[in-house]
Parts: sequence; C-alpha cells; structure tokens
Amino acid sequence: MVISRYHEKVQEYIKRFGEENPRKYIKVHKGSECPIPLIRPKSRRLIGIPYEPDVWFLHKSGKKYIFEIFDSELKKIKEIIADVVRSLLSQNTSKVFFIIPTFDEEVITTLYEMWDSFHQILIYSGFNKKLLPPEDKLYIYPILKSETGSYREVKKILESLSKEDNW
Repeated sequence: MVISRYHEKVQEYIKRFGEENPRKYIKVHKGSECPIPLIRPKSRRLIGIPYEPDVWFLHKSGKKYIFEIFDSELKKIKEIIADVVRSLLSQNTSKVFFIIPTFDEEVITTLYEMWDSFHQILIYSGFNKKLLPPEDKLYIYPILKSETGSYREVKKILESLSKEDNW
C-alpha cells in the first residue's frame, strides 16, 4: 500500500516526538520496523501474526501506546476495521491513538463507535477484559494537513495533547 505524504510526515513526527522523551518512553518504533505480537482472544497466548501499527511507544510503565494514522484509509472501511481489531488484540497496550486529517464529527463518532463495538464483541465472545486496552483509552486526534508543514508545528500539538490526556 502506498502511503500519502501526510501519513509519512505525521508518522515520522510522532516517532521523533517519542524519541525526544526518553524519560517517558523506553522504546519508540515504527510498526514496520518492530511489529507487535497479537494475543489469542480467549487465552494469554500470542498469535504468530505480527501487527504493524504506524508508530508505537513503550512507556516506562511497561505498557504500549499505539498510534494509527488514517488518511486515505478513512475511505477504506476494511482497513479501519482491521486496525481497530488489531489495536485491541495487541499485547500489553494501555492507550490507542487514531490520528485523522479532519475535524469531521461523523468520522470521529464512527471511529469511537467501531472501537466500542469491537471492544464489546471481544468481551462478549469470552475475551479476558484485562487483556484489552481499557475501553476509554482510545484517543482520536485531528491533525490537519495544513498543520504538518514542520515538525515544530506538530510537536506543539502533540505536547498539548499529551499534557491534556496524560501521556
């Protein structure tokens, strides 16, 4: 899949932001460089399927923070569903961040509804709730394409959001 320039820049900026905060984040990776193992729904065993989020941080607490950047994917429902489910099945994850290039309330509401629906489906199917990221730990952040001109612009946004949402 070809990724957009917006996606590429935001991915690099998020990774750089994490790398500049080594007191908080022990590791910072692009998922393509260091995939995350997924866990089997009804046990604690790992599935041999690697998940490659756009970026992930390992917090000093030992929990993962996953970042998924949606740009062209916003028009591809299958890809969104796959990312939602994989982020829910990722091992030892405490927070998930979806970055979108719009303030469209319908898009934001749809993403939250998908997250909540799949979270509930997994629990109803017998998935151990303790293995899932907490239901209220999905964050959807609009970062507009016009705001990605420089790392400094995006860093300011990320600093504000990380203080506001305590990450």
